[in-house]
Amino acid sequence: MRDHADFRGVPECTGTEENYFDSNKYVAKNRDNIVQFIETNFKTFPASVYCRIDFDEPLEDIVNWMQDLIMKKMMVMQKRAILYSSMNLHAGTVIFYVK
Repeated sequence: MRDHADFRGVPECTGTEENYFDSNKYVAKNRDNIVQFIETNFKTFPASVYCRIDFDEPLEDIVNWMQDLIMKKMMVMQKRAILYSSMNLHAGTVIFYVK
């Protein structure tokens, strides 16, 4: 604590204009947005998609669905690859990386 201030009472940050996901249009408002992100980003490999999920569905369900979607895309493209994924439940973000 020698070089950190007391952060109690600091107001919550609610602005989104400098938010990575908002400014790069990587906010999924529905499943169709996710399909679009995958179609756009998974044309060649290695590939990745990193987005914030902003609709009312359990993140774990969305991650499982996304994984299935990406695996099917890889099969259609006849690609062998390793799929990595990570999610942040608190932030509602998910990243998939295929190499």
